[in-house]
Amino acid sequence: MILYAVTIFVSAVLLFLVQPLIGKVILPWFGGSSAVWSTTLLFFQLLLLVGYLYSDVVIRSIKRRWQVLIHLGLVTASLLLMGVHLMDWATPITPGRSWAPLPTQSPLLQVLLTLTVSVGLPYLVLSTTSPLVQAWFAVRYPRKNPYPLYALSNVGSILALLAYPFLLEPALSTGGQAWVWSLGYLAFVVGLGAIAWSIRRRDGLQDLAEPEELPSRIAARRGPPLSWWKPVLWLALSMTGSVLLLGTTNQITQNVTAVPLLWVGPLAIYLVTFVIAFSDRQAYSRWTILLLFIATQIFGYVYLRGNIFPILVQLSTYGLLLFSACMVSHGELARLAPPPRHLTLFYLVLGLGGALGGVFVNLIAPAVFDNLWELPLAVLACWLFAGLAVAVDRQTALHDKRWQQLLVVGVFAVSIFSGADVLRRGVRSFYLATPVAVRNFYGVLRIQVAALGDPPREVYRMVHGTTIHGLQYAGPENRHAPLSYFGPHSGVGLAFQQLDGGGRRLGVLGLGVGTLAAYGEADDLVRFYEIDPAVIRYADGEGDYFDYLAATPAAVEVVLGDARLSLQQELDAGAPQAYDLLAVDVFSGDAPPVHLLTLEAFRLYLAHLADDGLLAVNISTTHLDLEPLLAGLARDLDLVGVSVADPGDGGALFRSRWVVLARDPRRLAGAPWDAHPDLQAAFDPELRVWTDDFSNLLQLLQ
Repeated sequence: MILYAVTIFVSAVLLFLVQPLIGKVILPWFGGSSAVWSTTLLFFQLLLLVGYLYSDVVIRSIKRRWQVLIHLGLVTASLLLMGVHLMDWATPITPGRSWAPLPTQSPLLQVLLTLTVSVGLPYLVLSTTSPLVQAWFAVRYPRKNPYPLYALSNVGSILALLAYPFLLEPALSTGGQAWVWSLGYLAFVVGLGAIAWSIRRRDGLQDLAEPEELPSRIAARRGPPLSWWKPVLWLALSMTGSVLLLGTTNQITQNVTAVPLLWVGPLAIYLVTFVIAFSDRQAYSRWTILLLFIATQIFGYVYLRGNIFPILVQLSTYGLLLFSACMVSHGELARLAPPPRHLTLFYLVLGLGGALGGVFVNLIAPAVFDNLWELPLAVLACWLFAGLAVAVDRQTALHDKRWQQLLVVGVFAVSIFSGADVLRRGVRSFYLATPVAVRNFYGVLRIQVAALGDPPREVYRMVHGTTIHGLQYAGPENRHAPLSYFGPHSGVGLAFQQLDGGGRRLGVLGLGVGTLAAYGEADDLVRFYEIDPAVIRYADGEGDYFDYLAATPAAVEVVLGDARLSLQQELDAGAPQAYDLLAVDVFSGDAPPVHLLTLEAFRLYLAHLADDGLLAVNISTTHLDLEPLLAGLARDLDLVGVSVADPGDGGALFRSRWVVLARDPRRLAGAPWDAHPDLQAAFDPELRVWTDDFSNLLQLLQ
């Protein structure tokens, strides 16, 4: 019995340890977009569904001894594939650079293909473990309840998720993490083999009767026939939980940045609710609905007001909502759980619901919605399906006590009405003065019309998620003046003014509306790196909103793809760009993607910088203080730097913070640099510099 528990526990640890690990490996290839994690979850949900389907078919249709042989064959194939990977990769599961994506291909399909080749087969084997081994356990030990093993597997999953950002990620390189996981997989295979051996033994086979020969003691536990509506509610409730998870993750990562820490938090909350709900039939109380009622009201207030709240308030609100909503959804699922006879079918439907939630968020919603409406819709769905579950449960005390009936009906009615009102007001606010809204793999892009300044002047602005990526005056007067974070007194504006005229080479990571092209002169080259095709279209003049690129006398080039990958490819081809100024203005949500702020990334920037060139980094964020990190990077790379804070004008020129770096101290000596503090004043010896293998977001929260 202990062997079953240990094997299921280890498989669950491996199932959820590999998700942030492989997600972190491929995240930089796709610009640090939060959609990478959402797509990664979709892949694992689909594979989990395949694993549950495999388990259900095997248990229902194949004799026990052949179940063992077929499954051991699948396990052997996964080990052989991992061995083949070692012939070309550094570890058995992390893909080599030859798998880096092409900018002309669908990023979603490339993510799915890369995951399939790297970890698809081992993950499939792991995904079958919980339902398959529990089914074997239920027949071997018919007097014992198998569902606590499901709770145990979720405990293992939670521990893995918490261990990754706090223990494994800080201690080991990505390659070291992959090797730890691979060795853990070998240990799991040994445990699974021991279970298979015990089943194959003659004395074990006597106890493990074939499905058509089940002893009467098992048949007695089958219970009444399964009502048709129960699988429907299983599907609806499990899909709702999946959409809640992905919707919450998308919401918080667009406001901060896509990093494993913010990935695993919502996923851990999601799994905790499974543990509580399935640990014991009495663990879930319907009084939790009142907690969901409170969380729904707080969520509506924070959701409609966006980034005016501190990030910890936002994270706490979304965490409370996710916990209470998933607790209700999964608690009702636990109440509806069938006898062991239908165990594999139950898990199959749960897997299908999870996968459909991932398909909805990653495939259907981007095609149907212009914004991230999934989360408020999932909250409404949670109330609806939980209400149905309560209504059909004739055994609950709520059907006997009048005051409880009235309380429940009132809570559900108020919550559904308020949730619908939040969605209505959110939609109205989103489309207010928004002639264009586009959603793709990289997020939600809006073109808005606004009036800024005193007296007010009409401007067009590009908004990505909650972050403004540039604006331009709508009228002809000063139409091509650099605005927003790029004014003449900003760090990048001062850097442009320090460059000698004529034939300058200017590199910009992040296109936005193309504002920095306004500084270009005849004979200059301005080369932008941009990953989002929608941003390129509108900066290039679609809709006649922005024309910085068309109006500049400089030559303009736009390179499609992740900036770091593109720079690396140029360097590998023997074509360092020797930029006189390289501006890093790449934001995913409220912060630059982590892979563009590492030691390795800055070494790459320097490789493309002329000897006397300037490197300007935009650190204008709401929730993160990036200045100490830049000071540490400058010290490690023997650079000098200044921190430039521009208060703006309260209108079209925004308050901004830039760090300007150089190799030669003379490049940042004298006016105007002596009016700004030396970057090393912000140096923190306790702050560890970020690398491709290490980053710590918590240290920079402000």
